[in-house]
Amino acid sequence: MDRALAGKTVTRFEAPRLVLRPLPVGTIVEGVEAVGKHCLIHFDDGRTLRTHMRMTGSWHVYRPGERWRKPGAQARIVLETDAWVAVCFAAPVVELLKPGEAERHEALASLGPDILGETFDFDESDLQAALDEFAERGRRFGAR
Repeated sequence: MDRALAGKTVTRFEAPRLVLRPLPVGTIVEGVEAVGKHCLIHFDDGRTLRTHMRMTGSWHVYRPGERWRKPGAQARIVLETDAWVAVCFAAPVVELLKPGEAERHEALASLGPDILGETFDFDESDLQAALDEFAERGRRFGAR
């Protein structure tokens, strides 16, 4: 999604059946990132669209006019640019965060480092910290 949307101008934003502050046409997508199971779409006005897919949601990217693979009734977000239409289907969690809220959001702040992320520095201290965390979680939840 980042390749399709980053740097592009929003020409349409709809949030059917959701109560969200409107995202004005003309807003620019700064980038899209996955943080755990959260998808974050950052905009040039400082806001961030946060979605969490859980087990039911998905994002699809289409060319304008292309037929969607899922029913429009399942669309939670429709974000369109001149070249692409990004549609979020059936996501249980959708919220448009104010500037600065993403950095302080409880669900995001509690996540550890993303071992698949580009910025993960794989050194022995990181590995040991991750192993210690896994062991502690195992003790808390009764794993042996």
